[in-house]
Order: sequence, then structure tokens, then C-alpha cells
Amino acid sequence: MQFFPISQLSLLGVGDPGIPNRERIIMRPTEEINLGEYFMILGYIENDKSITPIPNNLFYFGNVLVAPPSWVTLYTGPGRDIESRLKHSKEHVHVFHWNRNHTAFVDPNVVPLLLRIDSLSYTVPVLSVGKPSQGNLTFQA
Repeated sequence: MQFFPISQLSLLGVGDPGIPNRERIIMRPTEEINLGEYFMILGYIENDKSITPIPNNLFYFGNVLVAPPSWVTLYTGPGRDIESRLKHSKEHVHVFHWNRNHTAFVDPNVVPLLLRIDSLSYTVPVLSVGKPSQGNLTFQA
């Protein structure tokens, strides 16, 4: 499977890999974007250089508008999401926390994968099966 590269949000790398409370993924937007269209997941680089997503490792940024010149930083550990400015350049910094219990990038084959959503399907949960009752969805055979 092949994917197109994401040009609107540059994935610059991982800072302080394997160091608790400092490990972070560093990104910069190249144009104004809504981070709600993006997810971060973890992947594993296989021997053949393909990358396999690691199950149950997804971060959703939420609906946050970012524009250059700014930074987006995702710490893998616990913390509070904030927006701030760099002292020397006054550029915006959007800081997010994945709230993981442990670091993610101890193994150099584990890498961050940035995904952009362009399609979506969903269904509503089935609340009861059988005799219809008011307010519940049911299956009809």
C-alpha cells in the first residue's frame, strides 16, 4: 500500500527518545491547517523497510487551528495541553500530551506515523436486538 506524503504538516523528528517526560514528536505546519484532520500513530520498521502500524497507539489532536510560523509538539508522557510562545522568536508552540505510561521510542525501529483523514464511515451502535422499544434501534430480519 502506498500513501501520498503530507506536506501541510512537517514531521521533523523525535526529541529525547526514551527519556521519560522529555520524549516528544516535533512538527511544523507549512500552511494553516486544522489538526482535527490528523492522527499520530506508532509504526514499526520491518526488515524489508516497510512500516507496520502498532495496534492501540493512536493520538487525536482535536480541532486546533495552527499556521506557520509555529511549532506542534506532542509529548508522549502525561501533562496538560497548552499553547504558548517561544521566548526568542515569539513563534506559537502548541504542546500536546499523549499521556502514555511509558516512553515510545526506546527501540529505533519504532517511529511516529502522521496520518491525515480524508474519508470516514461510521455506524450507530445497536442498543437492543429483538422487540422494538421506543428510543432504541433494532434489527429487522
